[in-house]
Amino acid sequence: MKAAQLDEAQALVAARNQKIALRDRLLAGDTLHLTVGDGSGLSEIVLSAAYAAEIRGTVLAALAKRITADDEELARLGVEP
Repeated sequence: MKAAQLDEAQALVAARNQKIALRDRLLAGDTLHLTVGDGSGLSEIVLSAAYAAEIRGTVLAALAKRITADDEELARLGVEP
């Protein structure tokens, strides 16, 4: 593995770990918040339980796809996740 590939692999592992942590929090039932703005202009959008569940499912599916893609890219680099 070349040095540039090592840097790429390390960045990929860090990003993958963040996705896994977020996925695990959502699976554990962490509350999902939808917010807009920032600082003193931050507002939270209140979601119905059904809509929040739908969004949670969509986010979990997207995270699963991205984690799989990260695993494939790491394998291409010769790194086992």
